[in-house]
Amino acid sequence: MKYYTIQSKAAYEQAVKKGTLSGSKEYVWEEFLAAYDWMIQQMNNRIGHNGTYPIWLWTEKRDLHDEALLPSGTAGVQIEVEISTQQVLLSDFDAWHIVLMNDFLALHEEEDELFDAGKCNLTKEASWERVFDLQLLNQSDYWAGAQVIQVTTGEINVSQFKKVEHFIAK
Repeated sequence: MKYYTIQSKAAYEQAVKKGTLSGSKEYVWEEFLAAYDWMIQQMNNRIGHNGTYPIWLWTEKRDLHDEALLPSGTAGVQIEVEISTQQVLLSDFDAWHIVLMNDFLALHEEEDELFDAGKCNLTKEASWERVFDLQLLNQSDYWAGAQVIQVTTGEINVSQFKKVEHFIAK
């Protein structure tokens, strides 16, 4: 299946030299390390991942004029890759931010209130697994609407690169 990843030109060039593109802890903000470790564990459990930091991809091409892709002025690439669906883990981009913020991922206001009152039958960490249930989220009061699906995987062999588009981040 085709997926798209945004990388700095330097990361792309390093991948070409090495033969593989891989994730790196050095680019993760310290306050997000626990969430990333949780995602790595989910990848290990769900797709037999090897425990390395994830590479983030998208199911659709990104708008290269989006200011949030890379720091302004950074030379970047959008790489189209071909990866088996068994080697990727799909999740909801917006819901993932609840995990990043170390909060409870509620489906509706009543559940939020129950959790805050200590009367919810779900732990905070158990609620995070909902980021992978795209259908459930799309049917909930809080998450219904224009769903953005993000994808994580481990190493990507450069032979899986199908198209590379260069750009300078806005």
